Amino acid sequence: MTSRNPQFPVAPVERTNQIKVPILGFFGGMDRGIPKEVVEQVDQALNASNNDHTIFYYPEADHGFFCNERQSYHPVAAQDAWYRTLIWFDEKLDMHSI
Repeated sequence: MTSRNPQFPVAPVERTNQIKVPILGFFGGMDRGIPKEVVEQVDQALNASNNDHTIFYYPEADHGFFCNERQSYHPVAAQDAWYRTLIWFDEKLDMHSI
């Protein structure tokens, strides 16, 4: 996400200025693949690019915490993330005007 490699010669975080849609992100604090520092760098890059975004961080959750078929499933974080997702969609899609 924040560094370059053969798969990503331009780090994805360097492309935040190209994003034109709102972003909702959920991250687990026990995720060894996406440490908190990376989540913070992504948040800072989105702020610098003036992107409409919301990021939630669950310190006690691991990667894949939302999937109830994984060992990393964390029901409290998953329930909160689902609730926040529904609110976010309601706000962003303005479902009341349809």
